[in-house]
Amino acid sequence: MKTGMMSERRNKLNCYPKIFIHPSSEKKIFEKILGTKNLKGINILLKPKNIVEKIFEKFFTSRYYKKKFKALLQINEKVTILSLEDNNIHLLKAQKFVEKAKIVLFQNGWRDNVYYKNLEKNKKNIFIEAFFAQGKQQKRKISKLANYSFALGNIKNNFYFKTTNFKRNSILFISQYFPCDHIALGKRKLSENDFFYNVDLFLLQVLSIFCRKHELSLNILGRGIQNRNFEKDYFSRMNINFNLISPTSNLDTYSKIEQYAMLVTVDSNLGYEAAAKGLKTCFFPLRSRMCNLPDRFFMFPLKMAEIGFFWSCLPSQIEIYNILSNVFFLSKKIFQKEILKVKFDEFMVFDKNNIKTKEMLWKIIQK
Repeated sequence: MKTGMMSERRNKLNCYPKIFIHPSSEKKIFEKILGTKNLKGINILLKPKNIVEKIFEKFFTSRYYKKKFKALLQINEKVTILSLEDNNIHLLKAQKFVEKAKIVLFQNGWRDNVYYKNLEKNKKNIFIEAFFAQGKQQKRKISKLANYSFALGNIKNNFYFKTTNFKRNSILFISQYFPCDHIALGKRKLSENDFFYNVDLFLLQVLSIFCRKHELSLNILGRGIQNRNFEKDYFSRMNINFNLISPTSNLDTYSKIEQYAMLVTVDSNLGYEAAAKGLKTCFFPLRSRMCNLPDRFFMFPLKMAEIGFFWSCLPSQIEIYNILSNVFFLSKKIFQKEILKVKFDEFMVFDKNNIKTKEMLWKIIQK
């Protein structure tokens, strides 16, 4: 029976245009959605090392690159390119250069002002077959640049939803830190201390006090997968007691976040993904005030109040502590009602097991 089903799937796939995954490291997630292991993975449109952006853009629009792109994909028949690099402006423009290629993009993170300005600046040259947005608001913004657009959440997050028991006396802070000289935000540059350390220090000191008072363990989900020592050194400077939780892969983070009673984040996309499926999560996007970044407010680009039941943009120890208390001692069902009150699906949707995503994606591939 299994052999027959696999043969049927292979025959089904062969009836449709070729499918390529960009980058190739994301093959597994798309194989899981489409139910086949016959997808080809390629690395295209990646900025070459040691070449500045302007030079690369000229290279991309040159006749040489167009020929190379076509040769790479062996485009003598229709192909569909699936990619999680929705913020790669070159990929957004690629469909105009390769007529037989259908570009299908999946949003893989929340986007700042730089992203939206890029869309506006290049809108005459952008056209894609389909865009799978994380939320309804992003779907509306991209709808004029795509044949089809959907609001179906993050495809990685959609596969992870378990009802396993969690550690009741534990809190997980989702770290976004990575070592750098500075963070470039358009024309602005912020030091590592300004962008990461000062914000994390302020929040984690309040969180540490909350954990001590209520006898809770403070756990920090590291961002690094390979070199974890830099994260341990970074948080050790803050003079707090914590356990560093290290994911074994990018997908492993989704199973980790389900093991704790409450999640806390500055503005991690992983936090928004967790809240979309009902996990109790507190948001403290303090960079909006501490770094004067208007695109770092809660649920940007939606216009939300600076303080709500489970979030605060203000660097106030009292406000942060009160919100931690509100959410931690709340039942999961009531938290889910609070999520519905703020129309959270405008920012992030949860399509359990990618059921709707799979249906829509196959329809696009068949066209």
